[in-house]
Amino acid sequence: MSKLLKMISKLRFIDSSSGGYSFLELILASAIGAIILAATYASYAIVSREYDRISKIYNVDQFAVPALEMVVRDVRMAGYVAVDNNMNPINGLFSSPIAVPAPLATSLPIVINDSGNKCCDSVTVEYDDNSTVPPQRKQVKYYTLPRGTRNALYMDIAISPDGVTWPPSPGTTLTTQTLVTDYVVDFQVNPSQFISDTLPQVIDIEIVTEAQNDGLVTLNPFINPSYNDLNNTPPGSCCNYEYNFTDNRNRDVFVSTVYLRNIK
Repeated sequence: MSKLLKMISKLRFIDSSSGGYSFLELILASAIGAIILAATYASYAIVSREYDRISKIYNVDQFAVPALEMVVRDVRMAGYVAVDNNMNPINGLFSSPIAVPAPLATSLPIVINDSGNKCCDSVTVEYDDNSTVPPQRKQVKYYTLPRGTRNALYMDIAISPDGVTWPPSPGTTLTTQTLVTDYVVDFQVNPSQFISDTLPQVIDIEIVTEAQNDGLVTLNPFINPSYNDLNNTPPGSCCNYEYNFTDNRNRDVFVSTVYLRNIK
């Protein structure tokens, strides 16, 4: 030990004019460098995890947000009737049952098929489309179908030139199973306020989507035990599908409330 101390003592007093570093200086520099490298690695690990988390959140958002906006836009238009200069309905009123794309047992311009305590609901709306001249009557249906091991949201669109003639009649068009968004966990359409027993005025629309790959979630288990049990549901959840996921897959809930301004 004494020999080592003598060697260090001699190294400490090497003439600085030699242009080299002392043994002690090398040890200190190495220690400081190791600390800096360790801190850099730790920071990189934290940034990498955060980037991965944000990427998964964005991955979920990009599936849900545009799809929800599309559904909301069409549902809000339900019941809109285009009129001429004399305020007469161009395509008539909604006075007869809608027959396409799926049979509807009502003359209402919106029909909701409730799936109960499972995925997923469907909704069909009908309105006049002012983007065409003259306005044509459009019927849009949103629904889910299995796509591989997951669900996806699709839509059917039927166009009538007069509100009476529907596909497959000449002059009409029908587009089916157009993909709206993928990786759908739940799609719910829930009337929350009514004009009458059968006529909704306000509707809550919920889309729950999941990331393409596994990742941590902010709430695990991801649960919606009851529409009225708001203490245990993800923020903004609604509707009657009592899902309960514990697989750590990144999911999120997107809800919008729509006022049916064209239904009186």
